[in-house]
Amino acid sequence: FIETLEETDQKIFSRKLLGYTQNEIAKELGFSSNSAVSKRLADMEKRFREMIKHRSIDSTVGFVYNVLTSSET
Repeated sequence: FIETLEETDQKIFSRKLLGYTQNEIAKELGFSSNSAVSKRLADMEKRFREMIKHRSIDSTVGFVYNVLTSSET
C-alpha cells in the first residue's frame, strides 16, 4: 500500500507511523495547518479500505489501518 502513495503522502504516513502528531507533520512538511494532513490521512484510509475490501485481513493490514485512523492531532 505504501508504495502506491504519492511522495507527500508517504512522508505523512511514515511520520504518523513514527508517532508524530498531525500538527508536527504539518509543520515539518510546510502545511499551514493540520487540516491538510487530516484530509490526506482520511483519503489514504479510504483508498486503503478499497484496497482491502476483497482481501483477507492479516496483522499488517490491521497495523496500517491503525496508523491511518489514529485520531491524535
